[in-house]
Amino acid sequence: MALFNQGNVRFESGHQLRLIDYQFPLKSARADVDIGKIDLLGVFEDGTLAVVELKVLGNREDRRIGLLEGLIYAAIVEANLGKIAAEVTAMHGCLVMPVQPKILLVAPPRFWSDTTLYPPVAGIRGLASEISGAVPIDIVLLSLRGGQLTDLGLDGTRPTLQNDVLLSPVL
Repeated sequence: MALFNQGNVRFESGHQLRLIDYQFPLKSARADVDIGKIDLLGVFEDGTLAVVELKVLGNREDRRIGLLEGLIYAAIVEANLGKIAAEVTAMHGCLVMPVQPKILLVAPPRFWSDTTLYPPVAGIRGLASEISGAVPIDIVLLSLRGGQLTDLGLDGTRPTLQNDVLLSPVL
């Protein structure tokens, strides 16, 4: 939530991602039960949507789970792109291009460096590359740097980060 409240995140490359929704519910009709929720939905400067799957420090699940969640959510977003684009434009005033969304799997550096997690980073990077070549879809593994949490928001205030966040590729 604190990351969403920041509004934008910057990439090491200088690009920016505007964060437009947190826990974005996926459903085909208002009366449907949620299919799932995208951790963060963002829009790049060129109007491409980004499905952001966040993993926190201490998460012990198989790293492929986050990749699979991102793929499922991106497929649903792509299948409903017209409707989602219209909603984003109406609510946030930003144009969404009619192109396949990008998948961003984002976690703190220690999540990526933890050698006890499976598969190893080289394995998840190879799998993401293999999927990107077959589908094709952009899948980016990113390390979340900076952004010290200053307020958890437990007293009804908005969770906030002390400084800016920088996303850098996982090497």
